[in-house]
Amino acid sequence: MRKPFDGNFVKTQKWNDKCCRASYAQFGLMGHNGEDWGLPQGTRVVAPHGGRIIEAQYDSGYGNYVKIEDGLQGSVLAHLLQITVVVGQELSESSQI
Repeated sequence: MRKPFDGNFVKTQKWNDKCCRASYAQFGLMGHNGEDWGLPQGTRVVAPHGGRIIEAQYDSGYGNYVKIEDGLQGSVLAHLLQITVVVGQELSESSQI
């Protein structure tokens, strides 16, 4: 698995970040269940691993997002400017989202 972008950007929130645990309790979570990165708008976002797109839609919390799964691992890429993939599409690692 790789980062879903090329280059170096600031991580704005890490797994189970102490700063924000209370805000996730309202959703029944112990803490943040992912990593957030501060990418400039328009940064190319890529698949961190190969797999099939199982969701590609808009959500009021995530904005535009996609879910990728391969049977062993899964990822959610959210807050996207646009979605260029479709549900059912197979991607290889580093394919543009």
